Amino acid sequence: MDTEKQAIYDERKRLNLPTTKMPAKKHRTSSIATKKKTLAKMHREIASMKSRFKAMEGKREAEENSDDADEDATQDNAGDQFGGRKKKQKKKGDKG
Repeated sequence: MDTEKQAIYDERKRLNLPTTKMPAKKHRTSSIATKKKTLAKMHREIASMKSRFKAMEGKREAEENSDDADEDATQDNAGDQFGGRKKKQKKKGDKG
């Protein structure tokens, strides 16, 4: 068995063939394609983070603006089911 392997090795060396078996080129993944794919994933992730950041920024700005303008307003809308709170606010607005 070792003599057969040695004979094959010698024959490959004589013909200038690679001594080890190389995988077929079509099966190898290109490093360029791999890098492009990871780059595309990163771009998508960055875009989604940017949109999340803008949404959070908008919420923060709205929150800051609403706190300054409506300090006396309640955040609870439990009494608003039959229009009671809205009517009271309208009446207060009409008197002033």
